Amino acid sequence: MVKYLLGLVVVISLVIFVMVRGYRALPATATQTPVLISPTPTPKATPAMVPTRTPTPKITPSKTATPTPIKTATPSLTPSNTAIPTSVQTPTPTSTLIQTPTPSPTATPTSTPKPEPTIVSINPTSVKISQIFQITGTGFMINGVSQIQSVKIGQQAMPGVNVQDDHTIYTSMQSSSQGTFDVSIVSLDGSVSTLPQALTVRP
Repeated sequence: MVKYLLGLVVVISLVIFVMVRGYRALPATATQTPVLISPTPTPKATPAMVPTRTPTPKITPSKTATPTPIKTATPSLTPSNTAIPTSVQTPTPTSTLIQTPTPSPTATPTSTPKPEPTIVSINPTSVKISQIFQITGTGFMINGVSQIQSVKIGQQAMPGVNVQDDHTIYTSMQSSSQGTFDVSIVSLDGSVSTLPQALTVRP
């Protein structure tokens, strides 16, 4: 379009230039009959072939849909309505003054005299040498403790005396002497109980 306008301007300029020079070339004589000069038809400017511009299709990049991150709902830890145990206030026990009764004075027990060991009988009354026999009586033992120091047949103390309980003693004749003898028991405090002619020793 611009080239077309420029060509049209150039043609018009040439026409004006020719007309001006032709006017100046006429002689200055008497009255000149005006000559009508028909204007030369101005050639129509052939419109320049302006190449049409094919609009280049704009390649619009397709917008790739950006994946929207899916927000996963974070489970909120809602505490269950658990009944909170209330602290039980234990009543503070009041201090109670306990009056301990004053013990009444007890009478001092009088010491009971220990019963002295006493021989009551011999069984059997006739034995052989080394034969065991039984002595029966009282006071042989107090609170589980033997009160007998020795057993004598005649004047000889017998070894191997077995105080069974408070009323029983077992022993044997360990002498070769024969005859009938007194049987005596000697307590820890030295007291003696004798049963005369209580045991006969035979061969």
